[in-house]
Amino acid sequence: KMIWKWTRAKHHAITSQRKAEDLEGLRFHAFVSYSQKNADWVKSQFLPKLEGDYSLRVCHHERDFIPGKTIVQNILRCIEQSRRCVFVLSSHFV
Repeated sequence: KMIWKWTRAKHHAITSQRKAEDLEGLRFHAFVSYSQKNADWVKSQFLPKLEGDYSLRVCHHERDFIPGKTIVQNILRCIEQSRRCVFVLSSHFV
């Protein structure tokens, strides 16, 4: 069910954009989803590489989710405000 919601939110975000290369109206270059067991790697290596070396704005739940909203509401909002979704696939994620 969650994958369906992610897919629908991303489809809505893509179809509502006027130009594919235009980031206007989007807050993030990417939304990242990962297993909590991979959190140390994501925070120490993955995010610094994307945000530091490549100057990308990445939505990270620990700093970008709005307190008081449900996890699903936050995920959908962040996906709609992101150009891409990045899934860190690992045996823990599956």
